[in-house]
Amino acid sequence: MKAELSRLILFVDDIEKMSDFYSGVLGLERLPGGTDGFVCFAAGASQVCLHSLPAEYRSNGGEYPKREDTYVKFVFHSADVAADRQHLLDHGVRMNEVVQYGEIEFCDGADPEGNVFQISSR
Repeated sequence: MKAELSRLILFVDDIEKMSDFYSGVLGLERLPGGTDGFVCFAAGASQVCLHSLPAEYRSNGGEYPKREDTYVKFVFHSADVAADRQHLLDHGVRMNEVVQYGEIEFCDGADPEGNVFQISSR
């Protein structure tokens, strides 16, 4: 078997708020189709999909802490990490400082529900 990643599914409390973030702030293209409670976005060779959590698992509108360590982290390519970080800060996104590692620059942030993502020149 040769596995190829086709999509990542993120379970979320507020699918509209999260859709606005992934499309409006990160600029991912919303794909046609989907259903109530499930939406996918083009993300290069794969897709990022959001799936509504059942009501019993939702936070009831609380503030989400930024998670420092998670099992999964989305990494989005950036041709200009500093400029993209500023764009995200201008949209109220919680962002760390840019890290330089050799020729690579990267920066972690958190989506509206506290899920860590990264922008990277790699």
